[in-house]
Amino acid sequence: MSEGEKRNDMKIIKTIVLSIIIIIVSGCDLSGNSDFSDPQVRKIENLKTFSKLYGYVRYFHPSDEAASINWNKFLYYGIEQVVKAKNSVALKNTLDSLFLPIAPSIDIFFAGETREEFDQAENIDDLVLVSWQHRGVMADPNPMYKSIRLGRINRIFNWRFGIYQNSKMYDYGNKRFKLSAEVRTSENSKGEIEILGYAPNSGKYYYKAETFENEEWEQFILEDEFEEGISRFLLTIRLKEKGEIFIDDLEFQLEKNEDNLQPFSISNNQNWNANGLAYKYNIEKSENKTSIVIQSSDEFEYNSLFKEHGKGNELITKELGSGIKCRFPIALYLPREQPKKFSQLFIDLKNKMNQVQLEVNTAQQEVTRIGAVITAWNIFQHFYPYFDVVQTDWDSVLLQTLTDVQDNQDEKDCLITLRQITAALQDGHARVMHSSEGEFKVLPAIFDYIEDQIVIVSTNNDQLQKGDIILELDGESARQLLFDCEKTESGSPQWKKQRALRYFTADDSTKISDVKIRRGDQILRISINRKLPLPEYDRPGNVSKIKDNIYYVNLDKATIQEIESQIQEISKAKGVVFDLRGYPNGNHHVISYMIDHSVLSPKWNYPHVIYPDQESIVGYDTSGRWTIEPKQPRIQGKIVFLTNKSAISYAESFMGIIEHYKLAEIIGSTTAGANGNINTVTTMGGFKFRWTGMKVLKHDDSQHHLVGIKPTIPLEPTIKGIREGRDELIEKAIEIISK
Repeated sequence: MSEGEKRNDMKIIKTIVLSIIIIIVSGCDLSGNSDFSDPQVRKIENLKTFSKLYGYVRYFHPSDEAASINWNKFLYYGIEQVVKAKNSVALKNTLDSLFLPIAPSIDIFFAGETREEFDQAENIDDLVLVSWQHRGVMADPNPMYKSIRLGRINRIFNWRFGIYQNSKMYDYGNKRFKLSAEVRTSENSKGEIEILGYAPNSGKYYYKAETFENEEWEQFILEDEFEEGISRFLLTIRLKEKGEIFIDDLEFQLEKNEDNLQPFSISNNQNWNANGLAYKYNIEKSENKTSIVIQSSDEFEYNSLFKEHGKGNELITKELGSGIKCRFPIALYLPREQPKKFSQLFIDLKNKMNQVQLEVNTAQQEVTRIGAVITAWNIFQHFYPYFDVVQTDWDSVLLQTLTDVQDNQDEKDCLITLRQITAALQDGHARVMHSSEGEFKVLPAIFDYIEDQIVIVSTNNDQLQKGDIILELDGESARQLLFDCEKTESGSPQWKKQRALRYFTADDSTKISDVKIRRGDQILRISINRKLPLPEYDRPGNVSKIKDNIYYVNLDKATIQEIESQIQEISKAKGVVFDLRGYPNGNHHVISYMIDHSVLSPKWNYPHVIYPDQESIVGYDTSGRWTIEPKQPRIQGKIVFLTNKSAISYAESFMGIIEHYKLAEIIGSTTAGANGNINTVTTMGGFKFRWTGMKVLKHDDSQHHLVGIKPTIPLEPTIKGIREGRDELIEKAIEIISK
């Protein structure tokens, strides 16, 4: 057993012992007077209890105070405080001091205590119902995933809840513009017109908006100069208060030549998009005008992601640990306008938080590392969509990583610990990354695991050959390095193997490694540096004829334009081999030439979340599925697809259509079993977690996650075939087509 394995085993034993002690002691005394004799056990229990309450308040408590704070600073300050508590009473008092200022309606108490009834405001006529809605979850900015507070204007998503239209692509940078219109509102209502510009190359945004409120028609003007690089903009009209707004004679002018403003194409009364349930809009003819009319809907206040929402009388009660529980409303009736000033308790807490100096892209401080664990664990606890098919003791993951991360010394150590979290998700998309990883490179070779050996299948190094078997790397067993790497990877067994084969040789980019290999009957030692790039697989041309009247298409490389340039010849061929042992190059519409009727992609489901711990998912957004229509010419010959464990995500959407509609024989091995748009969250210390944020099901609603697409003809390469330079999967495809 290596020293690394011994250290890992000792960590696991330490965590198990701590967990048993915590469970025994917590179970013996729920009165609030428990006093852990081991300070480390007390510390972990405090952090676990704090972690759970942090997640409930951050993502589900609807208060204005909670929505206004810097959560990383709160997390940092909170960790510093809770670790000082010597017993459960002190811990409960600390939690009160931390959370009551930001969530005044929360109730933190000991199990067995009688609680008073929770009373919402009796007169709600001038109040608005506020509650969280999550479509997946918005952690880092991501257009696919949203989190809003229903009943509050959510600036980052305002464009989703008005009527809007996109401009055409154009160089707007450094050009003046003027938007004018005739506008009016109903009594006590208010409208807003906004321009949001975007520079794709730099990722910068430009923003300009003005409000209006007048019962009489008036001139509205919005003018400014776009920032450099802006090439698209979004024009949005929205209702900001209950009532109606009217817009007419909308005109947009742009500086084109010699400082002159000239009309630029936008639509006055047509081509608007609308989203949200907060309003209705239509085109109305009155007063000799043809007006855009937006009026509020009584169904919801301001904006919404979906129909379901928390009710004013719903209370959530949760056990936290240390005999402590919490109770909080998931919806509150609050004043229509957000308060300009909060309580003195909140101000005092915020002043203390503002003294926190957060580390940037480093994890030298223990508090930073603990904060990364707490953030990631909560995101997955409440929003990871596959816990119904992934059997993981998630509480144990929290305890183990809270324990292990305290022993870490730097970002590299911390990454290893944090990858325990992503590994437990069993999600092929899941990974945690850090900028410090840029210093590491792999050997210039592609490996596969064949016949229980690590085999080179392609290389850029003249000293290595296809079919060489790697035995040792710098004196350590190559197989053990591979297995250790697999443990930190996430996903199905086949995908974890694929990832480990790619990264198990990663080391300092300047390091020259001693590699022990077997070549036939010879044992060789070779010194290899990491200067050369990774090679590519040795495969036929992107779109090429590989045998008499049989075509080959490398979907990993070929563009749809390349394919379509030869589609006439392909359609008349005896057969076509489509190689999807990798990731498609935006070419899934080639399926159009294989079908006689419309086909759909697998089912993509964005969870609608309003309750913590993924209890009672209220629905799914199922929009966005591909619909692929048939095109001519129809491929007449036999179609064979090649695939394997390296096909993931987009590739599996592609292969899912082939599988469900039985469009081809599938040769090779099972795909990765991970599909759906990626979501990300960046924690303290600069650790970036990614995971699959949506649930993807097969066409028949059966499980895809971890299952993948199975071949109709299973086939693995052999070491003999690799040494001889043969592609045995292509050979099998030719055999099937030639029959």
